Amino acid sequence: MQTGVMPQQTSDPIEAYSLVEMDGAAILVVDGTSADTAVMAAAAVLGSRLRAYRQPVTIATNPTAGQGVFFDRTTRTVNADSAAHGPLHVDGYMMYGQAYPDVIFLLCSEQAPNGGANFIVDGLRLLTTLASDPAQRELLRFLCQYPLEQSSPTGVQVSGPIVDRTAGGRMAIRCHQHQRFPENKPIDAPHKGLLDGWRAVTSAAAAEAPRFRLRPGELLCLDNYRVFHGREAYTGTDRLLHRIWSWTDTAFGTPDPRTADGRADDITVVPW
Repeated sequence: MQTGVMPQQTSDPIEAYSLVEMDGAAILVVDGTSADTAVMAAAAVLGSRLRAYRQPVTIATNPTAGQGVFFDRTTRTVNADSAAHGPLHVDGYMMYGQAYPDVIFLLCSEQAPNGGANFIVDGLRLLTTLASDPAQRELLRFLCQYPLEQSSPTGVQVSGPIVDRTAGGRMAIRCHQHQRFPENKPIDAPHKGLLDGWRAVTSAAAAEAPRFRLRPGELLCLDNYRVFHGREAYTGTDRLLHRIWSWTDTAFGTPDPRTADGRADDITVVPW
């Protein structure tokens, strides 16, 4: 089963949501490339399901070549390392722990002259593939039952299995570079081998996933509980995207707008 996703394109927000439900991803073609356009388009896609969203963040190239990724809170800019391959991951786990966003949007404002292609892996299809292979039963059990640390060492701490479910029964599958065993719990060889196995499976899926380059005016819509995403390295300094993290009525929960990221105005709660 192919676990990589090539998102279908549409100019209809309602169809975009249907595609996200079906495939875990879609590309909505919008009229504009601004942060405000991203907010309006995200709201149009999610409709009455939207409960909250984080104010837009800009993703731009780090002006210092060779310097790693960092977030400038003053300008609300993620300064990306263009020379580095963006590994497969879900968004928001470092900042919000269990209440990480369930749908994310990336609006391309400017694309790099070369490179910068995105790739997506469908975690649900990946689990289905593992379930069909008797040799992977132990790995599947580990993914669904074994609690791991699910944030960065400096992020909001949360412990839980890689495959989890919300109170309403929605499945959530996590993949990111910080997944690790609890520090206060001995690690036995079999379990270490299973975590290594998960990393190998996801790395292989990422390598095989189709690549695509967003163009200005294209909004990538992702089910952050179902799919993992990454990007290739790129050249130039002009690549610019606007990112929206959002929470729907089926998320684990929404962050407290009074405390999120230390800013009272960072989270906008949508009346319903």
